[in-house]
Formats: sequence, C-alpha cells, structure tokens
Amino acid sequence: MTAIPTPIPVPHTAAAGEPPWNRLGQPALGATAGPVPAIIVAGLSFGLLPALLWPWRWATLTDRDRPFYRDLAQWWRRRVAPADVGGLDALVAELRPRPILMVLPWLAAGFTLATTVLMLLVRHTDAHDLLPRLLDCTYQFDPQGHAWAHHLHLRLHQVWEWGLGFAFACQWYAVRSHTRAVGDLVRWTNRLAKDGNFRRVPNEAGRLGLGPLWVIGGVGLCWMNAWWAIPMVLAGAAQRRYADAGSPRLRQGLAAQAGDAVALAGDGARFCPTGRCGNRLPAPAMFCPRCGTATVLATQA
Repeated sequence: MTAIPTPIPVPHTAAAGEPPWNRLGQPALGATAGPVPAIIVAGLSFGLLPALLWPWRWATLTDRDRPFYRDLAQWWRRRVAPADVGGLDALVAELRPRPILMVLPWLAAGFTLATTVLMLLVRHTDAHDLLPRLLDCTYQFDPQGHAWAHHLHLRLHQVWEWGLGFAFACQWYAVRSHTRAVGDLVRWTNRLAKDGNFRRVPNEAGRLGLGPLWVIGGVGLCWMNAWWAIPMVLAGAAQRRYADAGSPRLRQGLAAQAGDAVALAGDGARFCPTGRCGNRLPAPAMFCPRCGTATVLATQA
C-alpha cells in the first residue's frame, strides 16, 4: 500500500501550529484587530474604519483557510464507509464563500457616511462648523437639545446608529457562520475519532473571545451614545480569537487527527494504492470499488 500523505502540508516557512503572523509581526487580521487599537480607531473614525476594514480582512482570512477544510473533508470522504459520509456535503457547502457578507457592511458604512455629510452640508454651509455639528449628532447627541436643531440631529443620530449597527451585525454574522461551519466539521471528524478510538480535537471554533478590554471599550463607546459598539465588540472579539488562536490550533489538531487515522489503519484496514483515489477497501476486495485499480491481494493472486 502506498503511503498516504498528510491532508494539508505545513508550509516550510512556519512550524506546525504556528499562528499566522506576517513578516511585520502583526496578527492575521491586521493591527486594528486587537481590542485597544480597535476601540481607538473606531472612536476616532466614528466607527467607519473598522466597518470598512474588517470585512475585507476577514474574507481574506477565510479564503486562506477554506481550502484546508475542503481538502480535509475530501480526504476523509475517501477513507470512510458510505454510511459515514452522510452530512459531509452539507458541511462543505456551509464553507462556501459569501461575498455579500463583505459587501453589505461596506454599503451600510458608505450610506451612513454619505447621508451624514450631505445632510450636514445642506443645513450648515460653514465648513468650520461641521465637526461640532457632527459631534452633536454622534457622541454628544442630546435628546433634549435645542428645538431648532433637534430634528436634524435626531435623524442623523439614527442613521449613524442603525447604519453602523447593521454593518457590524453583518460582520458578526459572517464570523459566526464560518466558525459554526468549521465547528460542525470538527464535530463530524470527532465522531469518527470516537468510533475509531483515536484522538479527538477540542472545538476551538465557537469561542466568543470576549475579554475585559473588549467589554470596557464597548461600554465606553455605548456611554458616548455609540450603541453600534455592541455588535462591533462581539464581531471583533470573535474574529480575533478565531484568527489568532482557533484556526491555527484547529488545523494542527485536525491534521494530527488524520495522521492518527492513517497510523491506526495499519491494523487490518486497507486503502486503494492509487494516490488520487485512496478509497478505503473492504477486507476481501481485490479491486477498488471506486476506481477499479487492482489491490495488493489482486496482484498477488
């Protein structure tokens, strides 16, 4: 029987399980992924910059991770009984790219910015007066403000709150949908591991990642009338936890789990000798039921 390679080879430039740091020493999602930089950048940009940067960086991360999980699923498909493949197609389908989840936050943030600027310019032609008016509509919004400006400030504040709230809610859903799909795949392989008596992988996909700094920063922004900070903190904490810890540990653990399955397969289990097939063979089979290649028993007969 030919040797069965590890499903996903570890790049020669990184040790197995090493977190995805880039050459500048920054986390996988960039410098604004941490709680302190994220809160500062969100506060200074009125929430717009994270709403624009995070969807793109998250899509880049998932595009890099997705081939590993797809190839791993295909690797298992060729090595388990047909009855055990049930549900695997649905799991792989859940890992498909969803560009709309990157576009929607951009549209919401762009609409918020354009509406706010246009309404302020129409009502206040003095450019030097824009920043104070913008603060009155956002962080310094007062529901009991002056009657002459209350209607405008209220409308702009609602656009700011709901527009960015929708953008960060879409980002949180994008993170949760991907991590949930990865978690379902881990649970599927762990069921095989339980039946085959080899190692199971701790499911790192569903961790929220909320820490004291995220909570303090979110409360501070909410105190300044920025209630969109709630979905922002949930999305930011979950995506950073998955990118910096969950994904590297899962890929290392799943690759090791597959290696255990290969090692234990030596106890009587047989696979097709064709490298592109690798189908698990019934004990008395002389030909592979998938590709028709003669097995070792057939060549010795």
